[in-house]
Amino acid sequence: MAREIVVTHEGAENHFTFSKLSREQLYGRRRRAVLDPVGENCQRAQLTNDGSLLLVRGMLGQGYFDDKNGYVETADLIGITEDGSQVDRQSATLNVAQPLSAAEPTEVLDLQVTTVYRLQTEELDPKLGKELDQGAIFRFPLNYQADFQVETAYLLKNDAGIFAVVGVPASTEWIEPAAVVEELFESEETEDDEIDFDMM
Repeated sequence: MAREIVVTHEGAENHFTFSKLSREQLYGRRRRAVLDPVGENCQRAQLTNDGSLLLVRGMLGQGYFDDKNGYVETADLIGITEDGSQVDRQSATLNVAQPLSAAEPTEVLDLQVTTVYRLQTEELDPKLGKELDQGAIFRFPLNYQADFQVETAYLLKNDAGIFAVVGVPASTEWIEPAAVVEELFESEETEDDEIDFDMM
């Protein structure tokens, strides 16, 4: 079964297939190739701190190594908060209908974007389609895979198509001075420092 983003709006389900939009697709890419003495491509690898294991690309995608070089699968990890309590793992939301709620454009502007998906319409309610055409923006929870934190996705449309912009709200703290500091520049001029224009 294909993975879909499914959202509900006023009782109607809407289905989208999706593809991740990368910087390469927008701007192209340049890649620096490292070659060995015979002209073959080199593969990046990393030694563990004690030098006993050589890690190549993809080895850490499904797990991690602990301090004793024991392998821990990602599925066995648990989330812990600052106070030491355990965080429940949140289920993936793909193929599970998620409710849409109206959002303001400023929410998207204040978003710390992690991923952008280009959506392909499989089933779109005409009412939702009309609202998207008119510039409406909707938010919904999105979790690509089971994780400890559900991200926020924003459904929007522009001339290039329909997109889901995913991220976490970025909080900005403004610091204002408790009091206005006035700088006073006092001159320590003496009579000797004064210029007598009459002598010029």
